[in-house]
Amino acid sequence: QASGPGVAISQVLIGFHQTVITPIDGPRSHFRPSSSQYTLDAINKYGFFRGFILGCDRLLRENEEEWIYPKRLNEHGELTKWD
Repeated sequence: QASGPGVAISQVLIGFHQTVITPIDGPRSHFRPSSSQYTLDAINKYGFFRGFILGCDRLLRENEEEWIYPKRLNEHGELTKWD
């Protein structure tokens, strides 16, 4: 698992987003796992720079356009992209 100040700061900021902002604003990700969790996982696995780039790539695909990604029903019966 990666470490360093960038990883630690990312964990705090993404954790704040997941525990404070998302419950208020509601989940908006079309992917499972969510884009914030995907980014956090990537940063923890690959380090801040590469994880951040992978997270940005995921966010660029976060829209309602049709994609080639497989889709599945989530726990709420909504169709989500599976990455």
